[in-house]
Amino acid sequence: MGLVLLGFPAVLEAQEADPCLICHTEPAMFAATGDPDRFVVTPDSQDGSVHGGFGLSCSSCHPGMEYPHPERPEVSCSPCHSGLETTFAESLHGYAKERGNARAPDCAHCHGSHQILSSSDPRSPTHKVRLPNTCAECHGQAGLLTDELVRLPQSFQQYASSVHGQGTARGVAAAASCADCHSVHDLKGPADPESRINPINVASTCGQCHPDIQLRYDASIHGRALRAGVTDSPTCTDCHGEHL
Repeated sequence: MGLVLLGFPAVLEAQEADPCLICHTEPAMFAATGDPDRFVVTPDSQDGSVHGGFGLSCSSCHPGMEYPHPERPEVSCSPCHSGLETTFAESLHGYAKERGNARAPDCAHCHGSHQILSSSDPRSPTHKVRLPNTCAECHGQAGLLTDELVRLPQSFQQYASSVHGQGTARGVAAAASCADCHSVHDLKGPADPESRINPINVASTCGQCHPDIQLRYDASIHGRALRAGVTDSPTCTDCHGEHL
């Protein structure tokens, strides 16, 4: 094990605590992969993450990692986040993943891998102001335009031009971001009665920010008709648009 870094107490301490770091603190070990940063984990990156204070070992998230490692090592968030993992599995993203869509996101796609930051941290890819750009990695022009399973693949371009998108682009945290309308882990399609974007629920979704307008809509002939089961009665997005 000639890769032990003598003279670096923080690294040595981390290596003693978790033998995985004997190799995974060394970029040279992974130079042949073409993407060594993907495999390198430093004590600083772990300590600076939302998980840093919990003393988690590598095997907490990567169970059963015998050497040599499998080509596609298992990553599991369920030991700590079993509820969220179940919720995600029942979402549109989870459904796409179960169907074998290689482009379906998992936890790391949105949250990152080792240096995961709280969503309240402005540097986090899941921070409200940055979230549209995170979603745009798939739902933007360079994302899923060729994926026949994804509806509205250019939704980010429309959102970016909207009054909501212009607000988040200026850093206005009160402006509606993706999760405000679509939810976080339990994204569901408009046909699902539990979905925030199901026609019967759209007014209450918009009412999170526009409560006075929601009250007027609910009392209107359109709102009353929708509650009575007239599903073609217009709701907010029929007049104002969805993302644009």
